Amino acid sequence: MDSNDRRAKYDTVDSIKYGVNGIISELQKRGKGLTQEEIDDFQIVVSIGNAYAEIYHIVGKKINELDNPNELIISALSEIHDGWVRKHEYRFGEEGRDKKYQHMPLELIGFKEAKIDLLFLSPILEFCGVTVNLKELEQAYNAAVIRFFQERGITTSEDLIPFIQKGAEFYKALEGQDSITTYLANPDNVGTVIIPSIEDKGIGSVEQFIAEHKKSITPEEIKHVTSNVSESSIKRAGKKLDDDSSTKSKSLEDE
Repeated sequence: MDSNDRRAKYDTVDSIKYGVNGIISELQKRGKGLTQEEIDDFQIVVSIGNAYAEIYHIVGKKINELDNPNELIISALSEIHDGWVRKHEYRFGEEGRDKKYQHMPLELIGFKEAKIDLLFLSPILEFCGVTVNLKELEQAYNAAVIRFFQERGITTSEDLIPFIQKGAEFYKALEGQDSITTYLANPDNVGTVIIPSIEDKGIGSVEQFIAEHKKSITPEEIKHVTSNVSESSIKRAGKKLDDDSSTKSKSLEDE
């Protein structure tokens, strides 16, 4: 196994772990928490690939009882994305790689990018009996973005600059990544590189996003949406991941 294959394997293992932890954490926040024994069971069965374990039914029942399970899925995707950012500081400054927007919060990278990590999450949700509807999931993502802007008083792309400059204070996943936070502290870097990257490849301009999506999202959706195992053969789930991993640019070599 060469270094790229090894890195891809570990990225897959980590992404699945982050997704599981995201589900556990979000259920807890929403008053549907698992017991410690259930948490241990859930992590173990995912890691060994037992697709028919009873714990999937327990977790799935709790997810499906939520008012909007898509909000939990968005939070789990955010957990996976944050985990990738924490482990890939070196990719931010890679020569010839114009994807600095990927080191921003999930709410700024765009749904097209965010949904890529369903590759790791969908098999788990399927085993739990949770259906993923991409149209509804995108609606939940858009609501999360609108809330993200509203909570910070952001109405234009330019408004993002002072927030992004704060580095890890703005986006916790950047903690300890001095090369990135030092770069972001310079307003010229943010204004001439990061913002155009977000606009070109992420959510687009803030003004355009708000204009396109605010009217289609109810205040209730904005109110309720949230922002934010050891070995991984994953057998049946792992097979799905392995089959599709060559198309997953973000966690392998293209992110």
